[in-house]
Amino acid sequence: MRRRRSDEAARRSGNGGGEGPSAPLPDPKEDEVVGGRWRVGRKLGAGSFGAVVEVVDLDDAQNEEPEVRAMKMEARTRRSQLKYETRCYEQLKSVRGLPRVFDAGQTRDFSYLVMQHVGEPLDAMQERMGGKIPEKAAYVVGCQAIQRLKDVHAKGLVHRDVKPQNFCVLDGTVYLCDFGLAKSYVDGGAHVPHRDGKKLTGTPRFASLHTHAGVEQSRRDDLQSLVYMLVYLIRGALPWQGLGKGKKKEQSGGDRRSDKSERIAKAKAEAAATLCDGMPALQTMFESVRRLEFEQVPPYQLYCACLRAGIKRLER
Repeated sequence: MRRRRSDEAARRSGNGGGEGPSAPLPDPKEDEVVGGRWRVGRKLGAGSFGAVVEVVDLDDAQNEEPEVRAMKMEARTRRSQLKYETRCYEQLKSVRGLPRVFDAGQTRDFSYLVMQHVGEPLDAMQERMGGKIPEKAAYVVGCQAIQRLKDVHAKGLVHRDVKPQNFCVLDGTVYLCDFGLAKSYVDGGAHVPHRDGKKLTGTPRFASLHTHAGVEQSRRDDLQSLVYMLVYLIRGALPWQGLGKGKKKEQSGGDRRSDKSERIAKAKAEAAATLCDGMPALQTMFESVRRLEFEQVPPYQLYCACLRAGIKRLER
């Protein structure tokens, strides 16, 4: 799946590659109708990219229990990260456990993407449970998350932003969401070459050590981020949290990295040996993930087997 340069810039920025602070962010009002079809409900979230709101189809609004969808919006004047994300969902439409897309379009002021409302994000679930998710429950989530990543990887994409906010749970099914930073790791039928000097794409807290080092991301990086995510869900924190923000500085070769990213990377390296202490299932998985080569196909089934063994141990 080939990219235009503007798409790459949008994904790296994480906010659509905007055209400056003058671009107004979407601020939909409740009961507003978008695209002549979607009635806006309560706001689900907001950020630098725009907003996510509940919507119902006007054709379905007269039913006693109309189906609620989720609408993601971004300022139309920005390079369209939503347009790129829509293409990713189209490429992945046969993959189970991803939100179904119902509509995409533009108004005078913003672009929008209407998707299946796939329940509660893991970070909200964690907060509701007092800041920690039971180890057994985290392993159950982890098994499904591994399968989602395996299926996405099989379609030629790496997600590049694995974190609790991008997994939701609905009726026992774990959904993988938000493909605005996803990227193809296949070019012309072959794996993309190893590259250095890449900007950090994704969320520093959950990014792999390879990503901090500026290495092109591949399948192994999604799996390392997943381990960090599971540890975070279980423990409620990661050792490198709270390191503070740092100013950007110039690195050799023109590479710009923040002090914060470097401090996080150092803390991750130092914590690697003890990160999964007391969790042998995750320890085994983590040790294997850290040994993966750039182009290597991860042993997904082995990782699921590790987590299932952890579940059995906790049930004794």
